[in-house]
Amino acid sequence: MRQKPKIKILFKPKLDQLNEIEKWLIDERNSTGNGFYCNWNIIKSSYDEKKLAIISEDNQAVGFITWSNYVEFTATIEITEIKPTHRNRGLCKQLVSKLTQRLISKNFYVIKLQCSPSSSEPIWRHLGFTDFPNHYSWNSDNKELFKILVPHLEVQKK
Repeated sequence: MRQKPKIKILFKPKLDQLNEIEKWLIDERNSTGNGFYCNWNIIKSSYDEKKLAIISEDNQAVGFITWSNYVEFTATIEITEIKPTHRNRGLCKQLVSKLTQRLISKNFYVIKLQCSPSSSEPIWRHLGFTDFPNHYSWNSDNKELFKILVPHLEVQKK
């Protein structure tokens, strides 16, 4: 019987893990024309700024998430990807959940993101994200979603 894979989420990934991600992003681009290798500069910059977390399975990097500080108390998920061979196994949910916990501990109240590609929208909605209100300064064709991390207080009736 095969052992259950060992899953780890690392907020301080090593350079060799980043290189693993780069390799499978290049492979994905070359075989399908899809993926986020086109944003490698953002991914590398997030790594340099310590705003990249990876999820590994049996010590192999199989997914990552990058984020930035948007405005006070709000973070933006910039890029999230799970290696194509490891999708539909709940890894994205685990990765987003750990990032959410980390952001809450650092006093962030909201996460926002853009659904790109648009096929990612159902995944984000499943993870609790909803439509971001329209804002006059945004000029994006991608759907904007957000999630409140800290529940609001309600008025107590006496």
